[in-house]
Amino acid sequence: MRKIWIIITFFLLGNYAVSFAQYVEKRVLEGNVHFLSQEYHEALNAYSEVLVQNPKHAEAYLRRGLTFRAIGDSERYLLDFQQVAKLDPEMLFRYRTGRSYFPASLKEKGKE
Repeated sequence: MRKIWIIITFFLLGNYAVSFAQYVEKRVLEGNVHFLSQEYHEALNAYSEVLVQNPKHAEAYLRRGLTFRAIGDSERYLLDFQQVAKLDPEMLFRYRTGRSYFPASLKEKGKE
């Protein structure tokens, strides 16, 4: 009987982890759409919410930093980019070498 409870618990926790990860990624995508629509405060809210849930989410720091830069907040922009450099230096390198972090479908949606 105990094995059944263990299996059920792992199943439920596994589904929660997947749902949580999907929720976090959904909020990042929502932030991207807000950013591309120049709805910067909504984008900041989305990225900040992700970082409350997962303080090691380098992409959320990168995107939030770009949003801070767009509204002219250089200090916060630099702080977020420092976090990206600590968490995922490769991501920062890809950004600085001109590789886009916005998929073409989002770029097109932001132009509408």
